[in-house]
Amino acid sequence: MFFRANENRVRRGDYSAGLVLALLVLSLCIEVIDLPGLAVAQEFSDEGVSTEEHPLDFFLENMESMKADFSQQLWNADNQLVETAAGKVSIRRPNLFLWSYSSPIEQLILSDGQSLWIYDIELAQATVTPLDDAISATPAMLLSGDSAARESFEVLDYFEASGVSWARLGPATEGADFNALLIGFRDSVPERLELIDGLSQITQIEFFNVELNPRIANSVFEFTVPDGVDVIGGIE
Repeated sequence: MFFRANENRVRRGDYSAGLVLALLVLSLCIEVIDLPGLAVAQEFSDEGVSTEEHPLDFFLENMESMKADFSQQLWNADNQLVETAAGKVSIRRPNLFLWSYSSPIEQLILSDGQSLWIYDIELAQATVTPLDDAISATPAMLLSGDSAARESFEVLDYFEASGVSWARLGPATEGADFNALLIGFRDSVPERLELIDGLSQITQIEFFNVELNPRIANSVFEFTVPDGVDVIGGIE
């Protein structure tokens, strides 16, 4: 999963647990048998890492902010579609992001650089946790985090598939919530993320209408608790 929220809160369409991303990350009318990121990763996993610069390197070195629409799917270990979602994402380094889900429920996942907020609009419930080292090692932080967060990932291999340049990464430390993360670029623009968790579930995110390095106001990454909303958790 991209983020691990407070497990005691009400779980109903909590897409922070299925992905986010976030990430992130082709139309999502994908046939069950067509999981190109996973299939290609398995096929090319023995190829090794190329010495040539990959679009991932350029992206991590030059991307300061990003806005995009996204679609998301979660597939279980039996290649069955479990859930779908869609929304918009805004990212600004370091450590600022807003994943705004519009369907099938409205939910916000926001980092103001110090705290992670998950706000379920229909339930009128918000969860807040510190943006600590545990969260910085999650796949979503690969996009929005600083260089320290990116050191939590190890590049396993690079490969091409259907005009998309893929990078497959794994956790650099033990105890991570995911087994592998694939990120695909078309013309140096991130197009898709695929996250394989410890249960062999696959979260797929497609980005479209991507804007790289736009100006994004500070206010986008500020969260004010609306009246009548219950808050779970806290910040020291």
